Amino acid sequence: MNDSKNNNISGQQKENREKMAPIPANLGKLLNQAQLLAIQKVGQFSWELQFVRRNGLEVPFPVVKGPNGEAIGAIDEDGNIDTNPDIVIRKP
Repeated sequence: MNDSKNNNISGQQKENREKMAPIPANLGKLLNQAQLLAIQKVGQFSWELQFVRRNGLEVPFPVVKGPNGEAIGAIDEDGNIDTNPDIVIRKP
């Protein structure tokens, strides 16, 4: 495989990510009812929406952060919350 092509793809993904807001204004159009309801439910326990992972995904999924600031959860298309998701969160 051509390494320069892989670097170009990574650069393009980074550029796309930088153009997108972490929490899009059209959240109600982007997520389904089950996901929106799950966000509301976890909000009752002080979990907060951090971002919506959507670049290149057929079904975008919201990522929430727990009240301790360390626990994270990914909400799938059925509204189920995975508190041990296989995702990498970049540190600021």
